[in-house]
Amino acid sequence: MPRLNMLAIWVVAFVSLFCYQRVGQVREAVFLAEAMETIGDESLVEVSRQQLFDAAMHGMTSELDRFSRFIPRDESERFRQQLDNHFPGIGIRIRIRKDEETEKIELVVEDTVIGTPQPAHDAGLRSGDRLVAVNGRRLATSATAGDDEIPPEDATKFITGPAGTDVTLTVERDGELLDFAVTRQEIEVDSILGDTRNGAGEWIYRLAGDPRIGYIRIDSFSDNTLPQLRLALDQLAKGDEMQALLLDLRDNPGGYLRAAVELCDLFIDADQTDINLDRRIVSTRDRFGKDHEVHRARNGDVLPGVPIVVLVNGQSASASEIFAACLQDYGRAVVCGSRTFGKGSVQKVVPLERGRSLLKITTNTFWRPSDQQIHKMDDATDEDAWGVRPDDGFAVELSEDEEERRRDERRARDVAQHEQPATFDPEIFDPQLQRAVDHLVEQLEKKPR
Repeated sequence: MPRLNMLAIWVVAFVSLFCYQRVGQVREAVFLAEAMETIGDESLVEVSRQQLFDAAMHGMTSELDRFSRFIPRDESERFRQQLDNHFPGIGIRIRIRKDEETEKIELVVEDTVIGTPQPAHDAGLRSGDRLVAVNGRRLATSATAGDDEIPPEDATKFITGPAGTDVTLTVERDGELLDFAVTRQEIEVDSILGDTRNGAGEWIYRLAGDPRIGYIRIDSFSDNTLPQLRLALDQLAKGDEMQALLLDLRDNPGGYLRAAVELCDLFIDADQTDINLDRRIVSTRDRFGKDHEVHRARNGDVLPGVPIVVLVNGQSASASEIFAACLQDYGRAVVCGSRTFGKGSVQKVVPLERGRSLLKITTNTFWRPSDQQIHKMDDATDEDAWGVRPDDGFAVELSEDEEERRRDERRARDVAQHEQPATFDPEIFDPQLQRAVDHLVEQLEKKPR
């Protein structure tokens, strides 16, 4: 057989093998396309191809972990805006609450944004209000919504909207139904908050009860967190010397991994500690247990010798846990409060449909410098290693009612601008804060004068 013919046969065989392998990889996609076409052509119920695509994506991601999901076209822009702490809306956080006995679903106002602007708060909405209706349309109280009801998971779609437009929320408060008309605005959420405000509404980053102690709340980890924290530290460097620092991460849901690494790097000087952790801040590992990324400390400690306490609770998650775990492992800070949430997983956001929709999928887990996993797996028990526990002697557990009271008192102080700060006794309203303050005062008393 001529050599040229033999070469042609080999080429055809190779291409055939390659195509066979490719078909094997995508055959499910072919079957899915066939199913969508059949449903679109023959179903008694008329549905669009977009509806079928969205349903298929929701179905696939429902087989994954609880943090993976498909973000359809009408939600993708809002998702991006919330990650950036900048979005049009009314400045409100909502929590879905389910009664285990009656299985009744409620949407409760968890928090209102305090800052400039703060439309929901200015209109009179408060934490604990139960949402009943949006623009007169009732919210469903079960997983199956009626024809004229808004499904609980879709509530934010109806509440948010273009800046300058109005929305009316009906809430139940103390057994009474109240209507609040709110004008939507461009909401800019601060990442870094202080203890009180001055007459101009600017944050003061020192404890009102003891100005020797700096007090910084890290509300989220976004692109503006590091520059805002640097500004806060610059303010603390002015005037009388700050001698101790309290970093409050309670109720911080997390944010960008990059922001958490940057903040850890501010306070860690791996060369000045006896604890050898290979300069690790955090590592991410895939499902096979292999390191995907390792982030290491580079810069020195910006506050050498200053005692630090990090406050956490059960709602401190993700990037908050990375930060608290890193400072704890290096012995740079004492962690006080209650055990964190245990959300130590990395979500990758993949654009679909040319960027009009998004696929958020969990790809890795976070591991702290001491080589312990942060993520709480589905079968994990309380005895297993996950999340961040307070240091010995610094666990201060609060009941749900005590947590709500603490948040309410904190909120009252946040809005006390252009006037004297609201009266606040941490021993009564915030035992976790009081424990942290007591420790820092003890440390200051030990210092030579």
